[in-house]
Amino acid sequence: MVQENKGNFLRYVQLTTTFGITTALRIYILGILAGGWLDIKFGTSPWFMLVGVLLAIFLSFKFLLEQLSRVNKDTRNKNTKER
Repeated sequence: MVQENKGNFLRYVQLTTTFGITTALRIYILGILAGGWLDIKFGTSPWFMLVGVLLAIFLSFKFLLEQLSRVNKDTRNKNTKER
């Protein structure tokens, strides 16, 4: 039982770490680089950068929710098999 809880804890730690890193990378790539480049090209500062940052945040939370539902589904399946 303790080992199973430790495994679940580590899965959530991994998910949290992945979420943080991918969110930062998405914001940098979509918001700063791509959005900044489009703003310079079209002279629309800061609109494309803002759209890029918001898109990055949306994609990160979508990824987080998908991963959380997968972890919960795996945990439920494990608990069902043990009974």
